[in-house]
Amino acid sequence: MRKVFYFIGCVTVTVILMILYIYQNIQLIQASYRIRQKEERLAEVSDVYKKLVCEINALHSPAYLEGKMMQQGVKLVQPTNIKLLEQVVHIQPTLFAENVHARRPVNLLNTIMPEAHAHTTES
Repeated sequence: MRKVFYFIGCVTVTVILMILYIYQNIQLIQASYRIRQKEERLAEVSDVYKKLVCEINALHSPAYLEGKMMQQGVKLVQPTNIKLLEQVVHIQPTLFAENVHARRPVNLLNTIMPEAHAHTTES
C-alpha cells in the first residue's frame, strides 16, 4: 500500500512539473510575440519620424522659403543704411580666494588674461 501512495505521489509531482513547464513555455512564446510586435511598431514609428524630419528640413530650406515668398508676393531687398556699432567690454580681474588659508578655488583665467576687448571695424 505504501508503494502505491509513493507511486501516486511521484506521478502527481511529475504531472505538476510538466504542467508548470508547459505554462512557462506558453508564457515565453507570448512574451516573444509581444516583443516582436513592439519592435515592428518601433520600426514603423522610426520610419515616420525620419520622414517627418526630412519634411521639416525641406520646409526650412532656402529654396522652399524663396518659392513660398514668391507665391505670396514678398520681395526681399538689401538695406540701404547700414550702421555698425562698436562696443568695448571691460572685465575687471577678480580672485575668488580672499585668504590663502581659506583654500577656495582661484579663477586663474582672469589672472592670466585680465581684460578682454571686442573690437569691430566700420565698413
